[in-house]
Amino acid sequence: MISDHIIFTNNSNQLQAPIKLQLAITLYHLGHYGNSADVWGVAHMFGCSEGLVAKATDYCFEAIDALYDLFAWPLTEAEKEIKKQWMRDQLGMERNLWCEGYMMYDGTIVVLYHQPSHQGQGYYTCKANYGLNVQIGNAPSNL
Repeated sequence: MISDHIIFTNNSNQLQAPIKLQLAITLYHLGHYGNSADVWGVAHMFGCSEGLVAKATDYCFEAIDALYDLFAWPLTEAEKEIKKQWMRDQLGMERNLWCEGYMMYDGTIVVLYHQPSHQGQGYYTCKANYGLNVQIGNAPSNL
């Protein structure tokens, strides 16, 4: 999904690292915390430069961020009514706590090793570290 993003193209004779490698570096980097997540350690693990680790992480973040509209979109009023009716049918009550509800949400923070270079302050959490807020909204009728 991210391979078509413009960040992975260049007009240079110097080729970029394969996108799969850049994503693997990024996921490894994000999946580790503490000493094993420093740029040098990740570079050593993948046999690449520290600069590639930093660039690959930045590039993948930008490409993933560009997918926001593909995964997050508001329901239309008609879709909301369908979801509300489904809840009424499942609960067997017309008037209840869920009579206007049609979505469920849950979320968590994925802690990052260091401040991202792109809009880094936006990743600062109330627990004095940097993280990605992952939040899922789902209509119960989709389960």
